[in-house]
Amino acid sequence: MRVSISTRLLIVATLTILVALPAAGILLSDAFRRAVAVAHDQRLQALVETLAARIEASTPGDLRLGGSVAEARYGQVYSGWYWQVLREDEVIATSRSLWDATLTVPPLATPLVRGSITLQGPMGEALRGHYLRLQLAQVPQPLELIVTEPQSALNAEVSAFNRLLWWGLGTLGSLLLVLFAVQIRWGLRPLRSIRDDLEAVRDGDRPSLSTALPPDLVGLAETLNEVLAHQAAVVTRSRTVAGNLAHALKQPLATSRMAAAEPVPDRDLLRRSLAAIDATVNHHLARAAAGGAAGGRYRRVDLLATLRPLVDAIRGLHGGNGRVLEARLPEGIGVAMEPQDLQELVGNLLDNAGKWAHSRIRLTAEAGEGTVTLTVDDDGPGLPPEQREGALRRGVRWDEQQPGSGLGLAIVQDLVALYGWTFALEDSPLGGLRARLTGPLRRPRKVAARG
Repeated sequence: MRVSISTRLLIVATLTILVALPAAGILLSDAFRRAVAVAHDQRLQALVETLAARIEASTPGDLRLGGSVAEARYGQVYSGWYWQVLREDEVIATSRSLWDATLTVPPLATPLVRGSITLQGPMGEALRGHYLRLQLAQVPQPLELIVTEPQSALNAEVSAFNRLLWWGLGTLGSLLLVLFAVQIRWGLRPLRSIRDDLEAVRDGDRPSLSTALPPDLVGLAETLNEVLAHQAAVVTRSRTVAGNLAHALKQPLATSRMAAAEPVPDRDLLRRSLAAIDATVNHHLARAAAGGAAGGRYRRVDLLATLRPLVDAIRGLHGGNGRVLEARLPEGIGVAMEPQDLQELVGNLLDNAGKWAHSRIRLTAEAGEGTVTLTVDDDGPGLPPEQREGALRRGVRWDEQQPGSGLGLAIVQDLVALYGWTFALEDSPLGGLRARLTGPLRRPRKVAARG
């Protein structure tokens, strides 16, 4: 069963409250009991020392108590608030609350001079007391002084505190649960906003996600926008490939129809047209496959290893016409691009330069600060600046005597846009045209801000 994030967070918050607050309550209750017990023991100790200070011994064996403990509860019969003075087994004095009973100190493991004790009262009630063994100079036998209070007094005080504590913790837990629920809903609101934006993009109501989000989610929205833009570019490229294919097939298909319409079809012309159609279809299918691969993850390919077979092929294609191709490709340069697309980018430019160059073609790669620049120079007639923009249009050819469909530079421009590179036509130092490609060494990656 799938559980939403908000439900999971609420369950964790509830479990945290159910575990943390009771544990805190137990610790606080125990600490309070200990503190109250210490306070009661100190009070009883003070009372027994006050009682000892009022004992008077004028002659040996003659003991008098000058007053008693000034506490009204020690005058209430069987109240649990007792005091008594013993000499050996003889009761010297007791509080009025004991009436005609006496207190019996339970056997102690070790002799006690002073300290807290627990014992039973005359009514069987549990008592908490303080014991003091006192030795007077005029009295040879030691005196035993005991002051007690009912254990129920301490228990009642602790119980009252516990009732207040658990009521307060229960209220705090309920309040925290409500606040957690509000916090979770408010905290997840940006994610719901992203979901709504994605639904709007899916329905065609908006082209991208809004970045009016908390700082730690802006990077996520920008990355999603980058993915959406890339997928849109892939779709556009696919449509372009289809258009290019249709455009490239027009001429051989028209030639085939004309040849077939003749009373005696020209079989050689038909074979050439069909071969042109087959080559065009295979070429564009390969481009479409490369485009599909580019739509997913980009591999980091080695520039030299990828372009070396292409350079050899171009040399074989144009070298027979007396043209020399120089390749300056340093080792260790890697770009984030599909190998087929990289070869098609550079291959179109080299092929175009080979058609127009008089004798020299030069391919150069230079790595800069996070970027790589590829330049293809030739010593041909070049292209006037006012004609360079038109040369990038799909199907435009400036010299009908040169073979081709006029799609090479347009295809380069499509691939450059797909991968986020830049493409420019400039004057070449060799005297002809320079085609310059600039792109990142690896695909840009935005990292969201972290709080």
